[in-house]
Amino acid sequence: MLVTCNLPEIYAKFKARWIEQQASSDNDKTSGSKSTKQRKLWNRLNKNGFTPLTLAANISQSKMLSWLLYERKKIQWSYGNVSCILHPLDQLDRDFHDDNKQQPLSVIEIMIKNNDPELVHPIIISLIDKKWKYFAYRILIHRFLITFLYLLVFLGTTILQQTRSETVA
Repeated sequence: MLVTCNLPEIYAKFKARWIEQQASSDNDKTSGSKSTKQRKLWNRLNKNGFTPLTLAANISQSKMLSWLLYERKKIQWSYGNVSCILHPLDQLDRDFHDDNKQQPLSVIEIMIKNNDPELVHPIIISLIDKKWKYFAYRILIHRFLITFLYLLVFLGTTILQQTRSETVA
C-alpha cells in the first residue's frame, strides 16, 4: 500500500520497525527450540506476485522506484568522494534457475513489458549496458558472422550454379 501511494518515508519507518521486531523475535527464538525462516519484508510477494520494487515498476511509480533502488544499495567502501556501491540484482534482473517453477517478473522485464520511459534509471541503464557489453554483443556478433558466412556460401553456390548452366547451354 505504501508503494502504491508513493510514500517512501513511511515505508522506511515501517521497514525499520519490522527489522526491530524481527531482531527481538529472533532473540526470543534462540532461547526456544523452534526456528522458522521468514522472508524479508522487501522480498515478500503480494497476491499478484510483485515485491515492493517490482510493484513500483509495474504501476509506473518512478519516484518510489528510484527511492527503493537507492534504499537497497550497499556501500562496500568509501574513500573521500569516491565510493563503491553495490546494488543487489535479485529483483532487478532475473537469474538463471534450472527448475521449472514460475519466477516473478524482474524490474527490467516489467519495464520492457510496460514500455514506460519514466522508469529509466541510471542504475538500470548501467546494468543493461554491462549485460550488452559482456553477453549480448558477443552473441550478436557470433550469430551475425554465422549468418553472413551462410549467405556468402549461398551466394557462391548460386553464382557457380548459374555460370555452369550458362556454359553448358
